[in-house]
Amino acid sequence: MFQLRDTRARGLKRWFSIVVLMKDKMFLLNITPVLSEHMQKIAKELQDLADIVYNEEQKVCSQRALRLRTGRNDFGQSRSLIQLTGEENIFKKLHSHFTYMLKAGALVYSETQYTSLDLLQKLNPKTDKGIFEANACSVKEEGMPLRAIENLLSKPVFRVLMYCILTGTHIIIKPTNTNVAYLIKGLARLLPISENENIPNLRTTVENVVPSAGLCIIEEMENSNFCYKWPGILPIKCPTIINRIEGAIENPKFNDTVLHQYVMSLNLEWLGIAKAVKSATEASGAKSEAITRLKQALGVSPQDDLLVNFWISTYCN
Repeated sequence: MFQLRDTRARGLKRWFSIVVLMKDKMFLLNITPVLSEHMQKIAKELQDLADIVYNEEQKVCSQRALRLRTGRNDFGQSRSLIQLTGEENIFKKLHSHFTYMLKAGALVYSETQYTSLDLLQKLNPKTDKGIFEANACSVKEEGMPLRAIENLLSKPVFRVLMYCILTGTHIIIKPTNTNVAYLIKGLARLLPISENENIPNLRTTVENVVPSAGLCIIEEMENSNFCYKWPGILPIKCPTIINRIEGAIENPKFNDTVLHQYVMSLNLEWLGIAKAVKSATEASGAKSEAITRLKQALGVSPQDDLLVNFWISTYCN
């Protein structure tokens, strides 16, 4: 905000403002120093021009003395910038100034476009291969395929197991005839862990375990049938990643290799989301409006909060 001197204005001055409107709050915050510097120069230029006109009009008739003598308070309509500055092309000059400010702001603040390798290294520093190198995106098929796990456990048991694995619920698997190591390697595809890491919330045992709160027991019965004992219940809306994995399993066009590639891409996507939410939370607080808007922009629904919180605490150290 700034003032221009005007012989016909109340108080012999008029207030003006230069307002910058922008949807991108972060971009506006970053270029504020540049905008402020140039807006001050524009205001100074207008004030210098207005002072010349003001001084010339005061030489003809001193408005201050006239008002004190007559008590006149009819100031008339506001005059335009052309009249106040005596410059016919003032709006063209302002347009050129504003255009330069936009260009200067774009040059000062720029975004970095990551290549596939850069992005993968940013999300997961363990990645050391370029995306165009041979076998860079290969998925080892050492574990049991996800479709085979679903057929072995049955869809209801597999859905509960997948929900518990992804949201951090503790799980105990009690096998009898099934190769449990082969099964667990297959389940490890559901999480963003390396081939040598274990699922943090899963263990196996053949001993009897008493069901308790926060514990899901997957037990193999006779004829290789599986059942689960879990005091919790599945929510009406499961996390988004579960729905997408189930949709991919049911897609007949996905063979096992393509399915596992797809699940790996989902892991990278949601790991990136978890890291973004963690960084924003550390900067502005968990309950800030910025976090809510960030989650909306990233497609994080309320049913995803439990999964995102677990991944932040476990995989975003």
